[in-house]
Formats: sequence, structure tokens, C-alpha cells
Amino acid sequence: MQALYHCTITLIKASILFLYLRLFPFEWFRIALWGTQVFNLVIGVLFLLLGIFQCNPVHLAWTVWKHDSRSQGTCMSIVNIGIAHGAIQVGLDIWMIALPLLQVQSLNLKWEKKSSLVVMFSLGLFLTATSSVRLKLLTDYHQGTDNFTVNSLPVATWSVIEIGVGIFTACTPSIRQFFRIFILRRRDGRASLHSDSSPGRASRGTVEEVP
Repeated sequence: MQALYHCTITLIKASILFLYLRLFPFEWFRIALWGTQVFNLVIGVLFLLLGIFQCNPVHLAWTVWKHDSRSQGTCMSIVNIGIAHGAIQVGLDIWMIALPLLQVQSLNLKWEKKSSLVVMFSLGLFLTATSSVRLKLLTDYHQGTDNFTVNSLPVATWSVIEIGVGIFTACTPSIRQFFRIFILRRRDGRASLHSDSSPGRASRGTVEEVP
């Protein structure tokens, strides 16, 4: 699950950064975005490898929580790895929220569209909040007892919540496009069909066709 979590969070942030690259044409800003993207991917690969090879031998990661297995090898602290990764992700979230908000004013758009962009980008605050809660729980776990099952449940729960919020945040622009293209167009089409089939409309059409 740890490896899957690292991959998912990295890909979520990568998709958001690719969206930024489509929206903002400024060259220096795109350089900053590509730099952030490279950093995001490097961090993702690094912590993925740390999660896989945290123990020597590797299979010890599945039984390290048993006291009688600790003499069979050595393991890095999975909690410390999680805290380091969580702190980096919170910082990256804040950076990724600040980047577009500082550039919205420079876009040649009406204030209504600028406001909608600000709201859309601000949804990233929910991802930052869930990441912060998970980081706090990891810190508490670090200070807790050795009961692995009890201590890991809140962290695992908030990891799933964080992934869900991240996917929703990354998909928000597509959801908005879907609503605008399909839902509103379908509604307008029904309204047009209703007006075309009304008796008053038909009568006016007949009168206009009479020479």
C-alpha cells in the first residue's frame, strides 16, 4: 500500500502540473512548472524505492512488526519515511497552489472567468488540509506504542482520503468541462425543442412564410 500511495500522489500532482502547463503561456512560468514537475517525479521515485527497499532482506518489510522477526535483518523507520514524505508533500501542495494564483491576474480573461479559476485552484487547499492531517497522525504514531494495527488505521484512513481528494481536485477542470458541454447543452437543446414545438411559435412561422 505504501508504494501504491507514493505512485498515486505523484501522478495526481503530475496531472495538475500538466494542466497548469496548458493554461499558462508565460515562458518563465512554464520553466518553473517543469522544474516543479521534475522535483515531483524525482521525489516520487525516491520514496517509492525507499518504500520497496526499506528492509534488508526486502521480505522483512512484511513481518517487521513482529518482535521475533527483528533479529532477521534491519529496516529503516517506515514512520520517519512517511513523515519526511508527508512534509515534502505539504510544502509542494502550498507551492502548487501559490504558483497559479499569482498568475491569474496576468491572464487576458474577464473577471468572472478569473474568479472561477481562483476558486478552482483554491480547491487544492482541501488536498493540503488532508495531507496535513495525515502528517500529524504520522507524528502521533511515531510517539505512540508498538501496536501496529491500532496505530496504523488512522494513517491508512487519511491516506485513502488524501488520494480521493487529490483525484477530485485534479479532475475538477474536466468535470467543469463535462458539465458545460453535455449538461448545459442538453438542457438548452430541450428548451429549444420545446419552444420550436409550441403552437405560438408554429403559427408565427406559418405567417412569416406567407407572401
